[in-house]
Amino acid sequence: MYEVFNYVSPSGKDFVNNFISSLSSKAAKGRIDARIDYLKEFGPMAKFPYVEHLGNKIYYIRLSVGKLEIRIFYFFDKKNIILTHGFLKKTSKLPTSEITHAKVIYREHFK
Repeated sequence: MYEVFNYVSPSGKDFVNNFISSLSSKAAKGRIDARIDYLKEFGPMAKFPYVEHLGNKIYYIRLSVGKLEIRIFYFFDKKNIILTHGFLKKTSKLPTSEITHAKVIYREHFK
């Protein structure tokens, strides 16, 4: 079993918690919790369509709730899963800015 932690920036910002709190849908919040539980159980063995490997050791949770396309980036640190941030996907491709944000957090974590 893996443990899941939210990345907290040096200034104290918890991007994942802020993102989840911004969602008004209780169904979305419940589905996020369920997907995180799945990730805890399966770790790197978690498979598409629940998660996807982006490359460079960065992954993301994939979740659709109604018209909401939710993505939460994460990476592994031994037996820990570090959630970096989440966003609502609005286009067919992942925004470069979101990918860059995840990579910056990854590098910051391993400094």
